[in-house]
Amino acid sequence: RPLKDISCDDIMIFMDLPALQKAQGTAARTLSLLNPAFKYAEIWGYRPNGSNPCHGVSKKATNTMERFLTDEERGRLETILLNKNLHKRRSPYGISAILMLLYTGCRRSEITTLKWEDIHLKDKYLYFKDSKTGTKTVPLNPKAISTLENVERKSDNPYVFCGKYPGTHIQEIRKAWEAVRKLADLEDVRLHDLRHSFASFALKQGVDLYTVSKLLELYGTSVPQGLQSKFFERDSQQRKDFPYEVSSESLLLRGESQFYLGKLLRLEGRYYEAQQTLKTSAQSYTQAGFPWLSAKSWIELGEIAMEQSMWGEAEKCFLNARHKADNPEILAQALALLGNLALYTYRFSNAQHYLEKSLKLSESSPNSLAYALGTLGMGDLLFSKGDQEKAVVKYQQALKAFKQREDIFGECITRLKLGEAYRMSDFVEEAEQEFEKALKLSNSLQSSYLKGIAYLGLADVYRITSQSTTSLDYYDSALKYLEKSSTLRETGRALRGQASLFHALGDYEKAAKTLEKAIEIYTAPHSQDRKSYFISSNSHPLSS
Repeated sequence: RPLKDISCDDIMIFMDLPALQKAQGTAARTLSLLNPAFKYAEIWGYRPNGSNPCHGVSKKATNTMERFLTDEERGRLETILLNKNLHKRRSPYGISAILMLLYTGCRRSEITTLKWEDIHLKDKYLYFKDSKTGTKTVPLNPKAISTLENVERKSDNPYVFCGKYPGTHIQEIRKAWEAVRKLADLEDVRLHDLRHSFASFALKQGVDLYTVSKLLELYGTSVPQGLQSKFFERDSQQRKDFPYEVSSESLLLRGESQFYLGKLLRLEGRYYEAQQTLKTSAQSYTQAGFPWLSAKSWIELGEIAMEQSMWGEAEKCFLNARHKADNPEILAQALALLGNLALYTYRFSNAQHYLEKSLKLSESSPNSLAYALGTLGMGDLLFSKGDQEKAVVKYQQALKAFKQREDIFGECITRLKLGEAYRMSDFVEEAEQEFEKALKLSNSLQSSYLKGIAYLGLADVYRITSQSTTSLDYYDSALKYLEKSSTLRETGRALRGQASLFHALGDYEKAAKTLEKAIEIYTAPHSQDRKSYFISSNSHPLSS
């Protein structure tokens, strides 16, 4: 039938088809797709204005069943899933995949297609490059980590949960689930209900609804409607005093959840939300009776402040971390970051003092984060003194430590610094290689800040090698990402590099306008470093 002849009656007859009557959720989604289709048909002239046949056709209730596991049901399910005899009768990959659904709240497709390269056990998270909602990061709890550690890894297969054929992932876990739920006497529970139950148990353990909703938002959705009300209805008697009476263990769990959520928000460049979440995690740790754990949160807060060129705020956070830390590793981290901050603000003697103390605490653990940060900072100190050769050695040591820790963020930053050291030493090819590697890492991290710095380094390299057109394009890309992340220091540097190139090309008007923008950047609030940058001869050829 022609599009212009379809009427409201036709839509209603279509919606009454037996197939759609049996699947009312599908019917509702179908109507949601048809409605805008006819709307655009009007806009594009295929139908008269105001003739949308979907108007007046009501969506039927989807009757979606929400099922949440009780404590006893979850315990029963875990006992069966962890039974070794079951692994012999059923695919161990299918059983382990179901455990991961229970422990992470991920979607079925995300777990069945999970690759080893997506897993970062040391930092306790999964990183999905291509989930249903795009890239995303999922924190791992101890049970999820234990499950992954027990999965047999095949050298010729990139997937965690292997399929029947070489190099493939498991295709279907429904049969395994049907057998498991029958043994557990949970035949009314669907696989998707494990996702709902994940949120329910997080709430029950004392994690606040805000944190749970944010975690599920990172998984690509909000908390299912009715989750909070159903949860409180079912457990109102046991939780009538919530949230005022929460156990120390629950507060500790809440603090851990908020801490890892804050880290994820930071990676996404959502700094304000990350700061609020990390401050709340510090409070939760303190209320739980573990004030020294809050040092981790203060370190993250300090690093966020540094990325925003808020040096005073960063120093307060790192000093707070130093004060609260009673663990040598965390204390060494705080000292290393104080040393790096002192370098950024040109207090070289303070920087050397902090970095030497940090390395003294961490020298026995060359693979620790504190050692990596301290060595990286010492490389910066040598670089600032003009000793690029020794700086390169320190950067390479730091790079080795970050790579052994599988710390992509640290590796990316180190490669950026190594590239800059090579550039200043006129090793242009080596500099270009490091910046290119850093750019790839920044793409996987989805960090506007790191991506902007990588583009800036490459733009400087191409300017030096007289590739003017390419250099201008890269400066534009650098400014695009640096302005997103509100980094004044590097944005100003990119503008000055661009102005230098315009000047070399004889376009003095553009050079002057670009320098005026740089001056505005350096005179903006929180740009305490502007004076030092204008008088520093090492910063840029245009510093005079």
